[in-house]
Formats: sequence, C-alpha cells, structure tokens
Amino acid sequence: MGNQGKRLTFTKPFLLIVEGKDDKNFFEAFLNFLTNKQLNNSIRDRFEIFELKGKQNLTDKLRAIKSTPGFGKLVAIGIILDSNSSPKSTFQSIQTALKKVQLPCPKKEIETEGEKPRVSVLLIPGIERQGELEDLCLESVSNDRALRCLNRYFFCLRKNKIPIAPKESKAKCLAFLASREDLANDIGTAAKKSIWPFENNAFSRIKKFILNLAEQHYD
Repeated sequence: MGNQGKRLTFTKPFLLIVEGKDDKNFFEAFLNFLTNKQLNNSIRDRFEIFELKGKQNLTDKLRAIKSTPGFGKLVAIGIILDSNSSPKSTFQSIQTALKKVQLPCPKKEIETEGEKPRVSVLLIPGIERQGELEDLCLESVSNDRALRCLNRYFFCLRKNKIPIAPKESKAKCLAFLASREDLANDIGTAAKKSIWPFENNAFSRIKKFILNLAEQHYD
C-alpha cells in the first residue's frame, strides 16, 4: 500500500488496521521480530499496516479501504485497537462499524469470520482487561530494575498530590524510556530500537493473533 496521503493501492494479502503512528511503528517492528525469529520467514513482506489516526474514524476508514484498488485481493484483515476503559463497548463499536460497511463481523475477539477477506479483531490488552498497548509494554519489562525506581516516583507524585496524566500507563512508558541509554520518546520508536522484549509472554496474544490470521494462507 502506498503513502496514505496519496492514492492507496493494496499489494499484499494481509492488512493490519491500527490506531495511530506509534502503533504502526510498533507493529512494523513486531512483524520484523516474527520474521527474524523464523516463526514465519516471509510474514514481514505479506502484511500492510494501515493507521486509523483515531478509532473514531473506523467506519469511514473501512469504507475507504473497501474502495481501495487491490482490496479484492486481500486474504485477511486484522483490526487491533486498545481496550481502553470499556473493552466490551470497544469490541461492539468495531462490530457496528464492520456491519455498516458490510464486511465480515466476528462474534468474538480473535475469532475469524468470512472469506476473502477473513476478518479478525484483537483488543489490547484484551476483551476482559482495561488498558492499552502501553500496559503490555510495561508488563514486558516488569522485572527491569528501572521499574522499582519508576514505581517509587509515581508513588511520590501521588503522595505529594501532584497530578498525573489521565492515561497513567502512557506516562509510565515515557518515564521508563527515559531510563534507556538509547533514548526513545514513544513506544513505537522504542519497539524499533528493540527496547521491548517481544519474546516476553506479555506479547503472546499479539503473536498468536498475527500468526493465526495468516495461517490458512500458508497451509
């Protein structure tokens, strides 16, 4: 798929739809990880990544995707969004958007629905968990010594009644990244710098989702 500011064309069989630029960079790095670990030696070259620039744009963006040249060649579409404060409502809003544009609509998270394209949905950190991608990143480094310092820092902020960003996991990720010698100022850049340990179990659902989405094509 070409630059999203220009006319789009799908040239690969799999499409991942993510929320924004940080997510796009993160999943580009994750696809490289899956390829480099030889879990699938061509998976990096089989996926396009499309950023919504906000989950509120999902319905309109899905309509645009359906009218994009090459759409008929797509084998599968994976939609990956943050659970946020209401995972089940988020999932229902995705279902509503899929139905509005007459795309296959999975009944459950991670399950696939339809053919050519198959559609599947992944919520991060999950359908039963509130949160976002940053929560998984923090979980993956939970044994890092910097986390002890970071937790004391946030405890101190609360104790002194100093306001913390509404999305605390985002603030904690930025604080954690400040502890790295190779500084990154967002989770996507950090992923490309190999700061997040993708082999960690925190990312096992993402790995399973992507490999399952592509599985039938490789049989």
